Amino acid sequence: MTGSDPLAGVWRVREVRGLPVPADGEVPSLDLDGAGRMVGYAGVNRVAASYALTGGALTVGPVISTRTAGPPEWTAVESRMLASLARPVAVAIDGDRLTLGVVEPMLLDRAPAAPEEPLP
Repeated sequence: MTGSDPLAGVWRVREVRGLPVPADGEVPSLDLDGAGRMVGYAGVNRVAASYALTGGALTVGPVISTRTAGPPEWTAVESRMLASLARPVAVAIDGDRLTLGVVEPMLLDRAPAAPEEPLP
């Protein structure tokens, strides 16, 4: 990966395979570093993996995660999210919107950049 990786940055998940993210709780997110490493939060557990963007397809894996139990609505989001990342998926970027997959896609929004701290 290079600094021109269009996926580099933090992406907040809003829907996974037809299931909207619940309104309460921490929003699942993926942080792709532009150098082939991904970390994130899947709804219940923290995740990390390598990734590659090749020919319009995102390949992730293997995914490692913490193993915490969670409420059923968040466990459902996490299960679908990890299933979506388990195989190569088509990537479509439209401004600050990211779609992973074609049938039952994962929909994400780019998180706003954090404001830079002034130097002391």
